[in-house]
Amino acid sequence: MLTGMVEIHAMPAGWQAEWVVPQYGGFCFSEIPQALPSLFSEPNEAAQRLLGPLAARYDRVILVFIDGFGRRFFQRYAEQYPFLRRFLTDGIVTPLTSQFPSTTAAHVTAIHTGETPGASGVYEWFVYDPGLDATVSPLTYAFPAGTPGELAGTLDPTTLFPPRTMYQRLGERGIASTLFHHRSIATGPATESLSAGARVMPFATPKEGIRTLAAAAQDPTASSYLYLYHGAIDTAAHYQGIHSDRFEREVARCLMALETILHRGLHGARRILLLLTADHGETEITGRIALDREVRQLPRWLKGTSRGLPRISGNVRDAVLHVREEDLDEAESELRRALDGRASVFRIDDLIGAGLFGPSVSDRFRARIGNLMVIPHGRDQIWLESLGFKDFKGLHGGPTADEMETQLAALAYG
Repeated sequence: MLTGMVEIHAMPAGWQAEWVVPQYGGFCFSEIPQALPSLFSEPNEAAQRLLGPLAARYDRVILVFIDGFGRRFFQRYAEQYPFLRRFLTDGIVTPLTSQFPSTTAAHVTAIHTGETPGASGVYEWFVYDPGLDATVSPLTYAFPAGTPGELAGTLDPTTLFPPRTMYQRLGERGIASTLFHHRSIATGPATESLSAGARVMPFATPKEGIRTLAAAAQDPTASSYLYLYHGAIDTAAHYQGIHSDRFEREVARCLMALETILHRGLHGARRILLLLTADHGETEITGRIALDREVRQLPRWLKGTSRGLPRISGNVRDAVLHVREEDLDEAESELRRALDGRASVFRIDDLIGAGLFGPSVSDRFRARIGNLMVIPHGRDQIWLESLGFKDFKGLHGGPTADEMETQLAALAYG
C-alpha cells in the first residue's frame, strides 16, 4: 500500500484489512489539483511527488479525466493500446488512491475546486441538503430519480458547491482555462458553479471532444490549461458491466481517438504536459442487501425529510444513515448484529477521526452527513428496499482496491 507523505490514522473497528485507505497529502487523487497550478511557474512539492522528473514549468497543461478508468483497467489495457503503453515507456505513471468515498461527485468537485470531500461537503452522489431538508444529487442538480436540473432556481449552487474554483485562481495569475464537456453536462447549475472562471466547450461525441481538444492544444492563442472529461466508460461499466462488449467498445473508442487524434496532434509540440487520470475504478456487483429487510425497525429510527422519505444519503456501496440521536445506539447495535460478516457499520465521527474524508472537515460537510455508514464486505449493493435498487452491473464508492486504486499518467511533449 502507498503511504506517501501522509499521517496514517488508526482505522475504526470493522475496517477490513484489504480495504484501501486514501493517502491524502501523499499519493492521492486530491493532490492533482494541488499540483496543477504550480506547473505554470515553479513546481511545488505535490507536483514533484506525483511527477518526478517531469515536474517542470510548461506553457500548456492538458488533463484528460476518464471517469471509472482506475488502475485495474490501466493495467488491463496498457499492452493493447499504444496510447497507454507510451506513458509507461516514455513518461511516468504514478499509482494513486482515490479519495473516500470513491465516487464521481467527490472527485469532480475536487478536480475543479481542490477541496477534499470533507472540505467541500460533496462526499457522494447523494447528499442531504439541510436548507431543502431533502436528499439531493449535486451533479445532476435533482432529487434522487428526478429530472436533471429540476432544482435550478430552488437550490442555490453557491451553498451546494465550494465558492471558489481552481480556474478563478488560475485566472488571477493570467492563466486561462478551457473545459471540454459532453453537451449533456456542459450547461446547468452544477457545471456553471464548478467551471466558474473557465470557458466550457460542449461536444456531441467523445471523438468530437478529443478532436476539439487537440485543435486547441495546437493553437498558440488557446488557453494554457485544457481539461476533458470522458464519462462513457463509467456508464458502460454501470449498466453493462466491465466485461461487456459495450465496455470494450467504449475503451477502444476512447483510447484509439486519444492516440490517433490527440497524441498525433501533439507530435512536435513544445512545452506541453499531457496528464491522464481517473477518479476511481469499478467493482462487479454480485448481490443486494436491503437494510430495511435485515433490520425491520430501521425505518422508524431514521429521520425523515420534507418530502416524507427516510433520510439516507451516500450511495449503494457506502450507505449513509441519518438516525435519530435517541435511537443511534440501538440502530448501530442491531445493524451490526444483523449484518455480521457481510457489512461493517461505522459511526461517521469515527470515520472523520480516521481522516477518511480528508485532513479536515467543514461545517458544510457536518451539516450534510449522517451519523452511520454501512459498507458491504463483498460486492453487494446496500440500500433501502423501500427506495428501490437499480440493476447495476459495475459500481464504485466503496473502499476496495478495485474501486480505490487509480493513477496519474504524465507525458511531456517538446
